[in-house]
Amino acid sequence: MGQTETGPVHMNNPGGAHIKAWTRGVPIEDEARKQLFNVASLPFIHKHIAVMPDVHWGKGATVGSVIATKGAIVPAAVGVDIRALRAGAHITMAENFSGQLAAAGEAAAMHMALGEKHISQHVFMHYNDRLGGLARWHRQCWAESLGKSGHGTTLIPSRGASDQHSQLQLYLEGPADKCFTALIVDSSGHGPLIDADGTQGDLAFLNGHTLGDLFMAEQRATNATLIKAGRPLRTITCPTLDEMTLGALLMHCTLEVIFTAALMGINAFDQPAIEAGKLLTIEYLSGK
Repeated sequence: MGQTETGPVHMNNPGGAHIKAWTRGVPIEDEARKQLFNVASLPFIHKHIAVMPDVHWGKGATVGSVIATKGAIVPAAVGVDIRALRAGAHITMAENFSGQLAAAGEAAAMHMALGEKHISQHVFMHYNDRLGGLARWHRQCWAESLGKSGHGTTLIPSRGASDQHSQLQLYLEGPADKCFTALIVDSSGHGPLIDADGTQGDLAFLNGHTLGDLFMAEQRATNATLIKAGRPLRTITCPTLDEMTLGALLMHCTLEVIFTAALMGINAFDQPAIEAGKLLTIEYLSGK
């Protein structure tokens, strides 16, 4: 019997990661081949891309390929609709540059007015764990863009509903130096149905409601108590959380920072204090 060659086909990719294709005897369509080389040329591919026999062109990344990355995640490769993300950002951009005052401009004016009331902290409370990354990113942009020349407020990401138990006492009866943003995704009717049968009578009100209904009730209650206590509150409610919504939120937060900086008369795009620390780090490591 003759010997059959085994192992992957090695596809050379000058300037990019190596491609190993277990596709002997399997044709690869031109569109899929081009897509593989495009992905392999990304700077964060780890070692090589592996290609399986069922390879064919796919949305965002080639179906039948294994993409290992180092220090990065490729959103399109894990099913994120990049076009929808950009569409949401584009809609928000268009609204805020239409010649009419829109949400980001209104928010910037709000922050200026609150500054005159000596509000120094901005509690950014989100009620969905999928928004935790957005809250932390917004904190970074807010701090490094607006904290200059004595200007700026401290943005504090806050996770509802856990932080409404641990922090709400301070928010309601502590120093009146905070404003609040409640970022809510409508969860009404979502999640498992709560079965309170057989429990004490004081829990009977939960029967027939979902876990999402409970979250929404807690959010409404927190907002109502903040308003009753006279705390400045802004509520942003999203009917759903998808790529278009996230793109709109990212663009809104970006424009809110830029417009606020413009009203403050500061440059949002430099971080002089950070640069000073970097230079000192270099000096210390250089033995100077």
